[in-house]
Amino acid sequence: MKRRKPNAPKHPDRNGPGGNRIESSRREGVVSTFGDTTKNMAGNSTRNKISPTRSLKHSHHPQLTLLKKQKSAYGGELRNTRAGRAGARPLAVKQTMHLVLRSSKAKGAWSFRHARNARRIREIIHHFAGKNGVFILSMANVGNHLHIHMKLMNRFTYAPFIRAITSAISMAVTGRSRWQKPTAQTKNEKKEAFWDYRPFTRVIESFRALLTMRDYVRINQLEGRGFTRAEARRILYTDSLIRSSG
Repeated sequence: MKRRKPNAPKHPDRNGPGGNRIESSRREGVVSTFGDTTKNMAGNSTRNKISPTRSLKHSHHPQLTLLKKQKSAYGGELRNTRAGRAGARPLAVKQTMHLVLRSSKAKGAWSFRHARNARRIREIIHHFAGKNGVFILSMANVGNHLHIHMKLMNRFTYAPFIRAITSAISMAVTGRSRWQKPTAQTKNEKKEAFWDYRPFTRVIESFRALLTMRDYVRINQLEGRGFTRAEARRILYTDSLIRSSG
């Protein structure tokens, strides 16, 4: 009787080259998710049929939450809600933006449409826009609020630009300076904010929104000149018909 060697494998199919690896993979439940080519027990090549797209689609990866669409509007009356206060202000460099500054105190001599204030406000906005690299595409002065269609060259230029124009406009309209020492008359007066809300901004994300923004600024420009909203819309519609026919 032929004696078997002590070191010889009892099951060559299992314990041969690659046999231990296949058995351990089966015990541990290791499955290739990218279609790797493996060999079965018979030695035939088999290809995993699990799609990588399917595996990534059904996986709950934490970075996939970053792909959710973010809101494009911030500030103004939106900050009265919890959702409006959440997150940072969306800023865009490739798209244009709509900026609104509102003050209920802009009446009478403090009105933005006042002859003295209108020219000064226009100079302030264009001065600090050129200083901070902001393009002013259009602007509408409605008396107690301003509509500005602008484009940022850099995200970091918005903060110095908005700080400069809001403080300069409030000082130019009211005649008060934050560096002026309080007198005996103004010392006991309660200091109130000139602006009603934080500046409202909205990113113009589509061409349709861009056209709507252009018409909206045009309507507010006509309202600032004394036309009603209905008359401004009628003038805008007539202008569009003339452009399309010409």
